[in-house]
Amino acid sequence: MSPVAPSGSGPAVTVRAVVTGLVLVVGLNLVMLYNDYYLHNTPLILNHLPTFGTAVILALVLLANGALRHTRAVFTQAEILLVWSMVALGGGVGSTGFWRGVAGFMASPAYYATPTNEYTAYLVAHLPDWMLVSRNPDSPALRWYFEGLPRGESIPWGAWVLPILGWGAFGLAMYAFMFAATALFYRQWADRERLTFPIVQLPVELTRPAESGRRVNAFLRDPVVWVGAAIPILVYGLNGMRSYLPALPRVPLDFGTWGWFVDRPWREFNLGWAHVYFAIVGLTFLLTTEMSLSLWVFYVLYHLSYVGVAALGASSGYFGNWYTNLVVFQAAGAVLATAAFLVWIARRSLRDWWRRAAGTRGGASADDLLPPRLTLVLLVVGIGGVTGWVVAAGGQLWAALLGSALFLSVILVLTRLVIEGGMLLIGVEAIAYEFLCGAVPAAWLNGPTLASYVSLRGGLMSDLRELVMPYLMNGVRACEAAGLKARQVLGVLALTILVAFAAAAYGRIATGYKYGAMQGDVSYNLGWQSGLYEHVAKFQKNPPAYEWLRVGGARVFPVTLAHLVTGLGMTGGLLALRTLLPWWPLAPWGYIVAGGWPMSMIWFSVFLG
Repeated sequence: MSPVAPSGSGPAVTVRAVVTGLVLVVGLNLVMLYNDYYLHNTPLILNHLPTFGTAVILALVLLANGALRHTRAVFTQAEILLVWSMVALGGGVGSTGFWRGVAGFMASPAYYATPTNEYTAYLVAHLPDWMLVSRNPDSPALRWYFEGLPRGESIPWGAWVLPILGWGAFGLAMYAFMFAATALFYRQWADRERLTFPIVQLPVELTRPAESGRRVNAFLRDPVVWVGAAIPILVYGLNGMRSYLPALPRVPLDFGTWGWFVDRPWREFNLGWAHVYFAIVGLTFLLTTEMSLSLWVFYVLYHLSYVGVAALGASSGYFGNWYTNLVVFQAAGAVLATAAFLVWIARRSLRDWWRRAAGTRGGASADDLLPPRLTLVLLVVGIGGVTGWVVAAGGQLWAALLGSALFLSVILVLTRLVIEGGMLLIGVEAIAYEFLCGAVPAAWLNGPTLASYVSLRGGLMSDLRELVMPYLMNGVRACEAAGLKARQVLGVLALTILVAFAAAAYGRIATGYKYGAMQGDVSYNLGWQSGLYEHVAKFQKNPPAYEWLRVGGARVFPVTLAHLVTGLGMTGGLLALRTLLPWWPLAPWGYIVAGGWPMSMIWFSVFLG
């Protein structure tokens, strides 16, 4: 990767690049929902190396610069990478980074409420007005959104203003934390630990300037590159053409692992689907062996654990409810331990930053991505806003603090996985709602706490494949490789979030009214709601018993907290072995994500890589 230009030299952010990026971000967020879920085309974003972002790079490098090559108006590497960073970030905001989930959860609580399911009493009544489009199940604003706008009617935008502002406050607090965390950890990860940022390497290589007298750079002239690119293009092209010509053969890219064993306990060993994703196979080549080995080995060990539990025949105690205890509470312990470790290894740089922010040691450092005091303000706004939002909704302060600590730790740890591990799809099942429902007795949680966290769980915490903070980190890294200053880049990315937020709000809501939200993104307009709303109602009507580990009939320790401690201990042990023994082959990253849906999709491709 290109060295970073020294301070005071190198290219500057151009108006042309910013305008180009913003125009693309607005257009992307206006058409993304229609393209992805009504036309069922290839998703435009979906992961941390988005299809649309790569297409933008190729369009600027091959088409725009090809037309402008005899002028001085060609797009520079710095401009193209800035546009790429803006498009990826803006698309993330419009998808699961905020708007994909939140729009449906603004409208659905009252829409799905009936006298029989009692959602009105156990959910809607506990939510404040600023989280809901309407409390009336028969409201046209709700019915028209899910079922389609009748001819001659107009979109009732007035009903959406308050929930957009209310949910937007949480989003802005979350983004404030991400900007602060990026400013605090970027130099530690990029310069001191020298992480590889695998996802950034392809955009940087694609955008390198062409040598004198050449139309494209050496990377794009390399025949091996085009042979490699031709393989997935031909395979996906052939499989796609089968929609029009069913007689064409299909190239299989997945196979199931069910039925390998017939008898218990080994029939519990089920790795799910083995998918071949060419991008993930390729990116695995850029990872350390420790990282790639850890990801798929822990996935296999996770599924082997079900064999052990089946052999024990346990239905209660430590080995009872194995799935939830493992993927929620052990994963939560692993996340909290890893977040603490990341803070610990960065303690010197964090201490120096604090001294600068508090005014006890000079002014800003050249290493600061943002002014130290601005970073402090963003950190306070982020943590305080994410916590205060739940309290403002009527939630309990202690629960809001626990939920915020877990959620913000998840953001930091998953960002590290993308930056170090190049994971295109990320996610973990350590989610605040499930964690709170099991970590303490049910009687400790009031209705507003449950209602606000089940809404956050469905709207923002369930699917983190387009988590915004990795886009910030990768954007800064890519643009620094082209010589841009990180502070300028972060300023442009902050503007991008604001523009993307507004464009996505219009695009999501207007598209829902035009075609009927129930006809499009079913997962976030029906799927999540049906399960989560039923759970929160049943949890309050029939609170589950709080299970304890017992010795001789005496209560010793809560089962869920025992799994939390297991996760903490396992991760701490793996981190210690990794630190003390240079030959130790496994890192805890695979343990953290082993039970999540994303890992079930990519494990085989990582294994192949």
